[in-house]
Amino acid sequence: MATDYIKFISNIKHYLNQKIEFINPKESKYFYSLKKDPHFGSYPVGKLDDIEIFFMHYSSEEQVLKKWNRRIKRINWDHIIYKFNDQNGCTEKDIQNFEKLPYKNKICFSVNKKYKKYSDVVIINAPKSHKFIRASYEPFGNSKYININEIINEC
Repeated sequence: MATDYIKFISNIKHYLNQKIEFINPKESKYFYSLKKDPHFGSYPVGKLDDIEIFFMHYSSEEQVLKKWNRRIKRINWDHIIYKFNDQNGCTEKDIQNFEKLPYKNKICFSVNKKYKKYSDVVIINAPKSHKFIRASYEPFGNSKYININEIINEC
């Protein structure tokens, strides 16, 4: 969820040094907001200290741990981009907190034009019915919104 993600990247090295504690999805602090999702409960939910992570693309805790530990080892701290978007319960306070992060390479995608006042936000056109950016709408490669290759190469 957005608030936990901002907390996570605000102190990423601390959280990455925590052991994942898997919890029953019904014990999640987000249970009441997510229980309507037909997929909720079918994937592992983990805690790192005081944040929760929903491992939506994994079917088992073993699979999560294997991928998680492998990916942590591959982090290149000299070449990292922090990406965020306005979904998963994101509020303007989350956008503000993302904006305040002291990282050089960060970008946030949103459909909400009121967020264009933030320098790290790129507004993406989407159908008016969309209240937040869907990951499938985020630009990859070069697009009319940003040159993602340029951003990556600046890291």
